[in-house]
Formats: sequence, C-alpha cells, structure tokens
Amino acid sequence: KTIKSKMKAKSKKLSYVLRHQFSEEFLPGGWLAVDFALSEVGITMRELEIIVAENDKGRYELSYDKTLIRALYGHSVDIDLDYIPTAPPDILYHGTASTNYASILEKGIVSKNRQYVHLSEDIDTAISVGQRHGLPIVLKIDTRKMAQDGCIFFNPKSGIWLTKYILPRYIEKMIDESD
Repeated sequence: KTIKSKMKAKSKKLSYVLRHQFSEEFLPGGWLAVDFALSEVGITMRELEIIVAENDKGRYELSYDKTLIRALYGHSVDIDLDYIPTAPPDILYHGTASTNYASILEKGIVSKNRQYVHLSEDIDTAISVGQRHGLPIVLKIDTRKMAQDGCIFFNPKSGIWLTKYILPRYIEKMIDESD
C-alpha cells in the first residue's frame, strides 16, 4: 500500500471510532482522550495531527492542548456535542442519490442512521456528497423558512450545517444528474 492509502485507511478507522463506536471512554461533548484514540486506531500522534490537518471535510477537532479529540459531525450514536443553535443562511443544499428523491418528496429528509441531516453551503459540496450515494441530485433547502418555523440548526464547522429533520415543504429539487 502507498503511504496515502495507508493514511486514508487510518483516517477511516479514526472516523469509525469517533462517530460510531461510542463507549464509556467518551467524555461530555463527544470528546475522547487522544491516548485512547491512538491505541484504538493504531496510529502515532504525528499521524493523528496529519489526519486532522489534512481532512478536507473538517471532520475532526483536537482540543487546544491536543489531549482530546472528537468528530464534529456524522455520529450514528446519540451524543450531546454541546453545539450552540445558530441561525442558518437563507438557503442551504443537500446532496443525495437521485433514487432517494421519491421518498424525500413523501417523507422529507431524515437522518436515518446518523444523528443529524447534513447540509452544505455550496452546490459543489452537495454534488460531491450526492455522488457518494449514486447518481447525485442537489436539493435546495429553504432554511430561512425552517428557522422561522422553529427548526434548530447547528454549524459545527465552516460550510457544514446540521438539523434533525427537513419536511418536504422546505425542499426544492435543483440539480438532477439523471435528467
């Protein structure tokens, strides 16, 4: 394996540990001791710093003293991440597979096995997310109206927005690669 592919595999394992393998080792806010994470993933501190710094999705956060680490989003376990509700921009985007569209029109966007629905500030990111699931579509979300109606949003990292659920009335299909 190349160094790049080895680091990608280690990053995926770290992601799994921090987002899906919740245990009593976790501290409030979703934090995990770096020493424990290093041993669970089988990486060095230097490798951890590289993974955090080079992650293009801004998935991880190290504490100021580098003794704690957490994933900022994407958890499949119910964990209080101490997010502060934040007013969203008027419009955000959600990328998904075109095969999900009929269900979304009927049921809205649900988090399924994740804690939150993920939204993007830009169309290109939404397309990229949608491509991971199949032929992508981009949905335009009227987040201004959602917020006015009492929906709560969180912004754990620049460009990434989270909410619990999106009703169909707030959704407009914008880009469909299958057309």
